[in-house]
Amino acid sequence: MNPNSHVLLSSLGVGPTRRTTLYSLGDETVSSEYSSIALLQLLPETKRPSQLLLALTPEAMAQHLRFILEQAKQLRVGCEFVEVAGNELPDDSAVFLERVAHAVPMNSRVTLDVTQGLRHHAFLFYAL
Repeated sequence: MNPNSHVLLSSLGVGPTRRTTLYSLGDETVSSEYSSIALLQLLPETKRPSQLLLALTPEAMAQHLRFILEQAKQLRVGCEFVEVAGNELPDDSAVFLERVAHAVPMNSRVTLDVTQGLRHHAFLFYAL
């Protein structure tokens, strides 16, 4: 395992509007539109992933990309995206797994956030 590579793997879907939610860990509470950003804010620096990797449909990318990049930059966390099946792409689990697996650096430690993505993404992440 590469001790310097710690990835927070998550996904996002689309919604009618973005909304802020309160997230808590221990005695700390933060307000964020994104669970992955909240987790990065709540984790102590020694346990915080250095990279955020998001699986996004093209529709979700259009809705969230700018906001996620801004917030990741403020937290000094690298941010990458993997395009996965949306309305225009066939929903193929094997393609999803291949694309996401290819994007995760070898021997990385991975933290999963399955809070906001499409429901079946959580199962695919566990299979990965």
